[in-house]
Order: sequence, then C-alpha cells, then structure tokens
Amino acid sequence: MQDPSTRSTESVLSQNGILLHYNNAGRFPKWIALATLSLVAWLATLGGVQRHQMDTAEKWALAVTTLSLVFAILAVLCYVFARGMFMAELPEVVLAGVVIIIWASGLPVIMNPANAIAVGYTDYLNANLYFSSWLSFLSAIWIVGELAKEVYGMDFVGMASPVVKAKRGKWYALIATSLVVLGSSVRIFNAFPCSAEVMAKSPICRQTKFAISAGVIGTVFAIVATYFLSRGTFTHRSDWCSSTIMLIIWSFGLGFITFGQGPGQNIGNLYFATWGSFILSVLLAAESLREFMGIRDEAINTSTEDRTDMTDMPGEIGPTALPVQVQTMDDTDL
Repeated sequence: MQDPSTRSTESVLSQNGILLHYNNAGRFPKWIALATLSLVAWLATLGGVQRHQMDTAEKWALAVTTLSLVFAILAVLCYVFARGMFMAELPEVVLAGVVIIIWASGLPVIMNPANAIAVGYTDYLNANLYFSSWLSFLSAIWIVGELAKEVYGMDFVGMASPVVKAKRGKWYALIATSLVVLGSSVRIFNAFPCSAEVMAKSPICRQTKFAISAGVIGTVFAIVATYFLSRGTFTHRSDWCSSTIMLIIWSFGLGFITFGQGPGQNIGNLYFATWGSFILSVLLAAESLREFMGIRDEAINTSTEDRTDMTDMPGEIGPTALPVQVQTMDDTDL
C-alpha cells in the first residue's frame, strides 16, 4: 500500500507540472504578435483602397487581413480566459491551420503587382501592408510549427536545422529565390510591351530579360546541385565551379536588377529575392573555397609527412658508399 504522503507529493508535483505547462504558454506572445501585425495589415489595406470602388482582388485582401485579425484576437482571448480548453487542444490546432491557409491564399493576391495592392510594377509600394503581410504569414508558420512539436511530436525546426545549416539547404534556398526572381521578372516583362520593336532596346526591357535569364540559370544550377548532393556524387571541383558561376551571375544580376532603371530597383519581391540570391551565392562560394583550402592543406601536410618518413629510413635514400681500392705498382710490373 502506497504511503499517503508519497501520493500527496506526487499529486502536488503533477499539479505543479500542469500549472507550469499552462503558465509557460509560449505561443501566447506569438498570437499577440499575429494580432498586432494583422491589425497593421488591415489598416494598411483600408488606407490603400477606395472602399466604394474596390475590385475583387482588393476585397479579397481586405477579407484576408480581417479574418486574420479576428482569429488572432479570438486566440488571445482564449489564452486569457480559457487556456485549459484551448492551449495545445483541437481548437488551437484548427484556428492556427485556418490562419495559415488564409495567408497562403491571400499573399499571392496581395503581392501581385498587377493588382497594385501592396506592390506595383514601377514605384508603387504600400510598405506597411507589404511587410506586415509577410510577417503575419511567418508568425502563423511559427505557431503551427510549435503546435506540431507540442501536440504531435513533430519537430520541424529540429528536422530542418541540419539541412539548413548544410550546403544543401543553401542550394534549396537558392532554388526558391531564383524562382521568385524568375516569376517576378516574367510578370514585369509581360506588363511592358517589351516584345514591340520600340521597347526592345529600352533599359527596363533589357534588364528584365537579364533577370529572367538569371532566374532560369540559377534555378537549373541549384536543382542539379541538390540532386547530385543528395546522391553523394557532387565532387569538390563541380561544387567550386557551380558556386563560382552562381556568384558571377548574381553579382551582375544585383547590379542590373536592383540598380539604375532595373526592374527590381524598388522594394518588393524581386528586390529581396535578388539580394537573397546574391547573399546565398556568396555563402556557397565561400564554403566551397574553405573546403578547397582545407583539402589542399591536408594534401600538403600528407606529402610533407611522406617525405619526412622516407628521409628517416636508413639505407634507402642517398648515395651508397662504395669501397675504393687503391692499386700500387711495384718495380716488377714495369
């Protein structure tokens, strides 16, 4: 029979564990952040449209920001007044899933330059809506990731961390940024009559064509690199050549796309994606150079050690001393 004092101690520890679990509500500040960012996005959407003349895209952008704000406030209220029924339970899982779906479907509309809601093809930018929308989406991803870890034991951050830190993760990221550059450049190219002869030699069309080419080349190189890295057949020479080519392309791309009259001169998806591709190319080239120097130093050290060992071995290195016989001549030999 168990001692009553032992049962009492276990009960207190169990209750303290539950209270500690509730008091440590790590997602509560993230829901507050999502509510704040959604409020900024909602106000920015209202300030950037004419409410009596909204088109379909503007109505959807307003609906997305409104729903995100309402659901985030609802989550905050549940944490305050019904934490035991909400935190890490089915209602929070459903609410977080709905919010991330809303933003995943709303971002393409809000970030489409043709809709001129957050960004435009030339100089239009609703900075508050642009940044708050992206940050709201990232906050929703963060909340879902923590929920998956706590409720289902799926540590996406822990699983992705080795890949992100490894070289393969940088190539994956370069695929994403190159695709964004490609997609944004195609949209800009189609928005201007670049196919017309009068526009063919204009700076914006020539630099947009270069951006499209850089996006295609960057995507292809990154896909090929990740394929061979996954198979373990990506040699150091291939790695160094690929990284160097990417660095050259995105160095020129940074100048042609984001400076002067380039298509990515204004803050937007093309601007950030081009800078992201350039930074990733620098990191890949630097990592390849570090590995190359490490292999070279190792080869030099190995060669030096081999020569030292051969020198220390007796009787095998150096001239062989041969006995010299001196013959003298007698008088009788004459």
